[in-house]
Amino acid sequence: MLWDGNVSKREQMRRDIQRKISQINMERREMELPHNPYDQEQRECLSIEQGDREALKRALAEKRTGTMTGKLADDPLRSAKNIGIVILTLASRAAIRGGMDPETSFTIEDAYAQQIEKLQTEEEVDRVAREAEFYYTAEVAKLRQARRDDDLTARCKTYIQQHIQEPLRLNGIAKAFRLSTDYLSAHFSQITGVPLKEYILQEKARQAADLLRYTDYPINVISSYLSFSSQSHFGQVFRKYMGMTPKIYRNKYKE
Repeated sequence: MLWDGNVSKREQMRRDIQRKISQINMERREMELPHNPYDQEQRECLSIEQGDREALKRALAEKRTGTMTGKLADDPLRSAKNIGIVILTLASRAAIRGGMDPETSFTIEDAYAQQIEKLQTEEEVDRVAREAEFYYTAEVAKLRQARRDDDLTARCKTYIQQHIQEPLRLNGIAKAFRLSTDYLSAHFSQITGVPLKEYILQEKARQAADLLRYTDYPINVISSYLSFSSQSHFGQVFRKYMGMTPKIYRNKYKE
């Protein structure tokens, strides 16, 4: 326990803190300098958590009823640095709530805190602390976009499965998601490592393999059902992804 066995020191510390609280309260009331409103601080943190740069700009530009900062040390520069570190702490936790890995967030906080310690003016400290807020916001925005991108890939795969019997042209899929063909193709390839057009053919080949194995539909019917342009094209695609012709596959695996 802190100061176990030394009650007098502990009590003295409590009295000193209470005296300081009373002193600060009186000074602020006399000078009409309350702290910044808590809801404004919440808006800053929420902006970072949501990766919303414009919302953060609005929150920082709000007309505040309190002082710009508190007083965390008698020396103005030391106080500014302490406040900057508080801003970093709040921003780092907001970023974690927004999906950032805690270790990554803490490392960013450490880097900015060390930079703040090197600064020589209050203005520089405030600028760097605010830069940190925008940096966190940008990184959270990237993470949120990545999650949306992953969701887009999953939805794209689901769409392909639901429409596997159709011709499935890239421009038609892109239109269904209200995206450009180039964007959807590039994104899908980046996330999966497989070009979208190739993925469609792979899935058609897998669907054909199931039909060959578990049904008695003729090969030409399966080819037509999966919207291949011709039976020869179907044979080429199937052999590319399954390593054998449809006929050999059926003879080998038919149940």
